[in-house]
This record gives sequence, structure tokens and C-alpha cells, in this order.
Amino acid sequence: MFAKLKGIVDEVEASMVTLDVNGVGYELFCSGGCVSQLERGREASIIVFTDVNENSIRLYGFADALEKQVFLLLTTVKGVGSRTAMEIVSCVDKVELLRAIAAQDLKRLQSIKGVGKKTSERIVVELKDRVASYALERQESRLVIERSASNPFDEAGEALQALGFSSKDAERAIAAVRGKGLGSQIDASTVVKEALRHI
Repeated sequence: MFAKLKGIVDEVEASMVTLDVNGVGYELFCSGGCVSQLERGREASIIVFTDVNENSIRLYGFADALEKQVFLLLTTVKGVGSRTAMEIVSCVDKVELLRAIAAQDLKRLQSIKGVGKKTSERIVVELKDRVASYALERQESRLVIERSASNPFDEAGEALQALGFSSKDAERAIAAVRGKGLGSQIDASTVVKEALRHI
């Protein structure tokens, strides 16, 4: 599977990009954020997801790692395939999307082209807890901090960074959650969900 491609941008037409990698042209369906960073004839390094099914192999290109992770989370929702997920991440900033999911903002999700009432409800129901869990899984896989020295706020801060947020943004969001005085029994997953509302 391809995770990243580096080459010369040969063609850019709407969301379709042809990337020349050592003489081989790869066709990618790219997000709006990715396309906006590309210039025909210039070298580019594109983060890629390879979607393989029984009828085709498609390459999807993203502006950054976080955008790809949000896309992959969306594809776990029943009824949301790769094309719909790409449409969503192209229409709304990935941080705003995570914030909307964490806040269960159905109205914001329904304002996205191609996302109706049922789809927005499924996204919230299936992802509101998974966003936090996924961030924590990413943090644990990187072994960023020792369990013995951690607390829920530290874990949540590192999890947000593992998801792709800057340390500055993560610290500011965690500080906002600390200020709410949610009590000593709060867990890292809850901190992440609350923090996403402040990023």
C-alpha cells in the first residue's frame, strides 16, 4: 500500500491530480486542501491512502496527516464510503469537523454538501467517543509518555499531538478543560473530547 508519493505535479483538474513519480503517472483524488497546495510542474510530496476493492484501486491524497486520519475515521461510519469522506474533508476544515463531532453539532454537519440528517446523526453517534479513543490509541502506539508518570490531562495532551495537533494548540485546549473543574475522576478520553471543543 502507498502511504506517501513524491514527484512532479503533471496535471491538476478539480480534485484529480496526476503526479509523475520517476516517469510513472499516479492518478490521485485529492482533498481541496491538498489541491490548494499544489502547482503544476512543481515537486510535491502527498500523503496518500490506497483504497482497494474488488473493482478498483484508488489513491486519495491529503494536505496533511491529520486530514488523512479524519478521513479514515469517517470511512468507519456506516454508509460513509471513501468518496463521501473525501467530499466531507474537502468541504470543511478537519479541526472544525473534529470539533463538530465532539460537540455533537448536527446542524454544522448537515451544512456539509452531501451530508443529510441520517448521515450526520450516524457520524456523531459512531464517532463522538471514537475520536477520543482513536487519539489515545495513537498516543499509546507512539509511547510518548510513561504510564506511571501520567495523568489524564497529560495523556490527553499527548493524544491530541499524536492526532496531529501542535503542542501549543493541545496545551491551550487542555488548559481550557482544566479550568472547567470537572473533578479528579475524569479520564483521558473525556478530556480529549472536551479539549476538541476548544481547538
